[in-house]
Amino acid sequence: MTSFIKAKLTFRAFVGLFIFALPILVLVGYTSKHSFATPTHAFVQSLHEQLPSSPSASHHDRRHHRVRRAAVIQGFRPSNTDTAVLDSSTSKVARRSRHDNSQQDRNRTAEYHSLIKRANPDPRADLNYYTCKGRRYLAENIQGARPNPPKWGFDDLGRNGWVVSPGELSTFGIELQQAISELGLPTEKEKNFQIHANLVNRFKNKDGVETEPQGGEYKNRYIPPEKNGPMNPTVKPGTIIGTYNFSPKYYADVYLGGGEEDPLEGDALEAAVPPLNSWADVVWAIWAHTAGDQAGDLRYIFQDNITTDITKKIIEVIEGVKEEDARSLDLPWPGRTFTVDSPEGLTLLGSPHGVGVSWLYHNGRAVMGARNQIKVTIFSSPQPVNPPNSPTGFFNYYMLWDLGPRS
Repeated sequence: MTSFIKAKLTFRAFVGLFIFALPILVLVGYTSKHSFATPTHAFVQSLHEQLPSSPSASHHDRRHHRVRRAAVIQGFRPSNTDTAVLDSSTSKVARRSRHDNSQQDRNRTAEYHSLIKRANPDPRADLNYYTCKGRRYLAENIQGARPNPPKWGFDDLGRNGWVVSPGELSTFGIELQQAISELGLPTEKEKNFQIHANLVNRFKNKDGVETEPQGGEYKNRYIPPEKNGPMNPTVKPGTIIGTYNFSPKYYADVYLGGGEEDPLEGDALEAAVPPLNSWADVVWAIWAHTAGDQAGDLRYIFQDNITTDITKKIIEVIEGVKEEDARSLDLPWPGRTFTVDSPEGLTLLGSPHGVGVSWLYHNGRAVMGARNQIKVTIFSSPQPVNPPNSPTGFFNYYMLWDLGPRS
């Protein structure tokens, strides 16, 4: 009995001690938890302050926005896949710059951001960018649903500051002349129309503000389709030969922008040009006016003496020309031909010249119908030595887009 009473008292004492100690243990634990958490939080916060996480993320967001905005300006709206490629590349640069502060890495990051700022990377560094771009234009502008008639007509040119006038026929290189001859295209002056569109008059920009033009000129040769004879219903296909083309956006950037370091872009660029400003829109308006009810029989589009560096580099990379041998591609007519859905064809379609052709076809699809056999040919010819003391050994590059017969 005595031992039972002692055990009972011991148990009560233990319970009482536990009840008395419990608040103390809870208080100690709470204090301990916060006393350790506070230094840890401060340490992590100090790391965040030392690492450029927030500034880099903000910088990346601004860069990414500029990439998309500049790309839209040029008619290219990146798809989710294209955006993922850009996001992946920029995030890699951001991660690398955080963990490697070497001078070489900083140089690479600066170079990449410079390319992103222009929204058109060097083809020798990223040819796949143009392949993806071409694939998107093939899907949307060439193979997509048939669009409505083009937004712009010939009468809209004058309202947008353009002056359209005839010009002297351009002189072509030997290889281009041979291509024209072998395709059976007419060479008589009365069947060839050299038409110049120059942006010289004031216009109202997209916001309705009266604006002074900075320049813009599209000089092209138009060869309308013609019937082979009264007893032959077939038609000789129409042809456009691009001879000298510089867009209003190019001139606006030259005269109002800050060069490659600070190009004019976004709303500022759009405000400096008329709503009707692209090569594809201007040229289609002139072509439809010149060819009349046979405008849908356009088949050939030549691009003469290509001077755009990106397009020239794309051609050279496709042909395996090294950078130190630039402008040395000797590829006489008939050159090399690719279907537009081949890897080479897609890459050429993603070039600045290919983009223009895709939009021109897009503008005319309502009357041109579906074209399922589009091909592109690249070729070159030796550059004339003019003036006599100019460098020799260079070649002029050409592209021929064969839209194929109407289906």
